[in-house]
Amino acid sequence: MTLAEVLQRATALPKEKQEELSDFVEFLLSRSEAKPTLTERTELDLQTPFFGMWADRPEMNDSAAYVQALRQSEWEGRHAVPSCTTIQSRP
Repeated sequence: MTLAEVLQRATALPKEKQEELSDFVEFLLSRSEAKPTLTERTELDLQTPFFGMWADRPEMNDSAAYVQALRQSEWEGRHAVPSCTTIQSRP
């Protein structure tokens, strides 16, 4: 069916059904709008309470070294927290 045929059939509908058709078209358009992917970031992402929640942790000064120390301790069979961490009690 062509767009012209759809338009012709839509205009033949009673006013109430035309409004219903318009609502349905809006619904379909809202479902097809592009949603942001996980790699896209917005300003809102930076304002969430979890953003930067580890920023004041001393072991996060060099997160790569921290992860490397964790892996090394697991590879060596030690299950203790790596020496580069300092556990501080929070108020």
